[in-house]
Amino acid sequence: MKKIPILLIVLLLTIGGKLYSQGIKFNPINFEEALALAEKENKLIFIDFYTDWCAPCKGMEKNVFPDVKVGELYNKEFINLKLNGDKEGRPTVKRYGITSYPTSLFVNNKGEVVFKKVGAQNIESIIKMGKDVIASVNNIYSLIKLKELFPQKQNDEEFLKIYFTKMIEYGESPTEGIEAWLKVQTTIKEDDVDMMEFLIKHMSYLIVDGKAEEIYETNFDEYWDIATRMEEVKLKNMRLAMINNTMKMAYDQQNPELMRA
Repeated sequence: MKKIPILLIVLLLTIGGKLYSQGIKFNPINFEEALALAEKENKLIFIDFYTDWCAPCKGMEKNVFPDVKVGELYNKEFINLKLNGDKEGRPTVKRYGITSYPTSLFVNNKGEVVFKKVGAQNIESIIKMGKDVIASVNNIYSLIKLKELFPQKQNDEEFLKIYFTKMIEYGESPTEGIEAWLKVQTTIKEDDVDMMEFLIKHMSYLIVDGKAEEIYETNFDEYWDIATRMEEVKLKNMRLAMINNTMKMAYDQQNPELMRA
């Protein structure tokens, strides 16, 4: 019987170790199969939404997903899935309202969104995101728990501020939270510079026919008197921004009430 050279054994072990410890292992299954596997293994699902034309997606595919440390975390903690938003991933894209690529989405085995992040990431940020998702699952400020509590907390000023702030962090629309908070908040006078700055800061989330528009219309002259040149430009553009935001939300939600507004 011939002996295998030690050098060859070392080489085979090295190659095998590298293959085993490569980056994220994406499962070649569809979304429904991923849900079933997540329930079986009691894990969350990590979905990378991408397209063939998305350059940042290709950058992550080449430089982030193959990283050993990224793979160690994600292969251990999540069921990993890649979905092309223009092809097999279209139904899931529609289900979760994905409009930008890349988008990282974490859902539980019921299909409920746990965390969402839009945009390309590097090795450090994707590892941090994974750890944050794991830590937040049972946290009162997890996305699922916040959405569960929101209908019951319409008069809770402090909760509503946390809610819309977290929605922005999670890459979700904070519009409903902002509207609810504006109706009950007592910390800022509506004609004050702080309210003007709040509206300008959150201009991309404001819609027509709501409390934000009411405050804007009622106090426009007051805001104009205290605004800087740059703020004047934003104040002029705010109503058009509200209209565009409302049209987009109406389309995304297929909401005729918003479209009428």
